Amino acid sequence: MNKTVDLKKESLFKTSFNNSAIGMALVSPDGKWLEVNKSICDIVGYSKEELLTKTFQDITHKDDLEKDLDYVKKMLDGSINTYQMEKRYLHKDGHIVWVLLNVSIIRDESKAPQFFISEVLDINKIKNVNKKLEEKVDELEKLNKLMVDRELKMIDLKKKLNPSP
Repeated sequence: MNKTVDLKKESLFKTSFNNSAIGMALVSPDGKWLEVNKSICDIVGYSKEELLTKTFQDITHKDDLEKDLDYVKKMLDGSINTYQMEKRYLHKDGHIVWVLLNVSIIRDESKAPQFFISEVLDINKIKNVNKKLEEKVDELEKLNKLMVDRELKMIDLKKKLNPSP
């Protein structure tokens, strides 16, 4: 293939990567951010320069880190080639951001791991809406139980006031 075609492909990749509506990152096998797009920076609140000084482990919620690292280990040992998980990142300002993470591994000709391709979709709004819905369902279930209990008490009271002959 000629050099002009290669340059066009590289330019197309960079443009697609940088302008993707979802967070995109290239991550080293040890977790260091190698390249990130604006969308992932917006999701986690760090500038590109700041994020490139960190690892994904630095900003992953502690309760999700072990599961994420288990997947990474399986990818590195060749057990799996991709994984998807919901996880939490810690935003630069301290709040939690829920994301849907998709990861693939890129290997060289000798099958040695080179880097991961991470796609990050912000699902924080969905998680917050689901949490509110669950709270409403719990509230409605409690109200329903109160109404049933009240109705049973009314039936019992009626029986006591009007005993059958």
